[in-house]
Amino acid sequence: MNLNKGEENIVWWIVKTKPKQEFKAEKNLSQQGFITFCPTFNKELKRGDQFKIEPQPLFSRYLFIKADDFAQKNVYLIRSSRGVNSLLKINESILFVTPEIIYNLELNQSQNNILITKHFTAGSSVKIISGIYKGIEAIYQMDNGEDRAIVLLSLIQKKTKLNLRKQDLEKI
Repeated sequence: MNLNKGEENIVWWIVKTKPKQEFKAEKNLSQQGFITFCPTFNKELKRGDQFKIEPQPLFSRYLFIKADDFAQKNVYLIRSSRGVNSLLKINESILFVTPEIIYNLELNQSQNNILITKHFTAGSSVKIISGIYKGIEAIYQMDNGEDRAIVLLSLIQKKTKLNLRKQDLEKI
């Protein structure tokens, strides 16, 4: 974020969104001319039997809107936008964050945009949901390529590593 002269003192309001509508609220506010920021991170999600990497809001149900002249004159538009629940307030005062906080969030996001929160984590318990090992619980060890994983089974009092498709696993 490059702060233009005179903008270094413009704060950002905190917008509370409706559940799982952060991106919808951000899009609607932006289309109306507001300057918004919804910090995100990449997360591996299971959709059916496929794994996809998708951006997710860093702060569930929150985004930021620049409290410039346009925003201050059109507060009613913010509150009535699709996906928006309200502006965060204490009593009648709208809560805000400083431009430095937004700058640091943007910097952190740009530096970490390649980091991904995995669907399965090492050491977590999983259940095999298909194949000859269906119904058996295992310990997730690590990814083995894009669509495969290594799990640790405890069969006949012996630990055995097994290479399976990720879609054949389910979190316990």
